[in-house]
Amino acid sequence: MSPAARFKKAGDILNYYVNEYNKRFNDTPSVNRVRDKYAMADVIDDVGVRVTDLLDYHLSNSEDPSLKSFFNNYDRLDEGLRRSQAIKEERNTIKEQTRQRVEAWRKREY
Repeated sequence: MSPAARFKKAGDILNYYVNEYNKRFNDTPSVNRVRDKYAMADVIDDVGVRVTDLLDYHLSNSEDPSLKSFFNNYDRLDEGLRRSQAIKEERNTIKEQTRQRVEAWRKREY
């Protein structure tokens, strides 16, 4: 990816963050776009397309929803998001197995 495209994508992600922050908290965050686009480009290089999912997770679960907090903790956020998704998938699997067992139990003959 060219540097111009990389920083354009980082700028788009920053716009997404500002819009989501505004929707959730009815306030505009303080964002230094010149400095933060470089940090966001590095985050995009590290985690790829999951950046928006991480930002949503950060805004909904963090005590400090600032970008500085996100940049300092995105690796832990990524680990927590993956863990919560794995737990969710495991729960869905258990739920499906339970549903199948209940159906089999109801169809049994005496």
